Amino acid sequence: MIYRPGLVACHGTSGDFANDWLARLLRQCAAMKLRPEFGASQTDLTPVNYVSKYIVNKSLEKNTKVIYHLANQSHVPVNTVFEMFESFSECAWKVAAFHEWQEELKKGEYNHLAELQPLFTSLKFDEVEALLFPARKFEFVCSEFTCPNISFELLKPFFAKLMQ
Repeated sequence: MIYRPGLVACHGTSGDFANDWLARLLRQCAAMKLRPEFGASQTDLTPVNYVSKYIVNKSLEKNTKVIYHLANQSHVPVNTVFEMFESFSECAWKVAAFHEWQEELKKGEYNHLAELQPLFTSLKFDEVEALLFPARKFEFVCSEFTCPNISFELLKPFFAKLMQ
């Protein structure tokens, strides 16, 4: 069996997360009080507990299906995720064009991105967008895989852990 997950994010209940690029990027933007404008980019954040439970359950079945596309069928603009985190942090952020945000990032005032910083400072917006928020063909998403829609309530425990 082949499992092709979408953008796997935090645990949907506890908010636990891996210190991945999304968590680091959100922390970096919070520290800078500045975030890039992501335009029309969409994301399909999928809680890790739903993905892992589905994989475990399917692996125990005798199945003839080979490929499972596991992504949240609910999509939100990337800007909305950043706006939700900004709202949770109760601190106003500025929004900048991507290249302006990159210039601020290069100043190295905060280092939440660490070894990922070259990715964000050397690539153009469309390259970063294609790498981090690929346009998925959602018609291939496994229809029997379900998880909650992306919302402030779903992400609130994740945001709380990010602020610690």
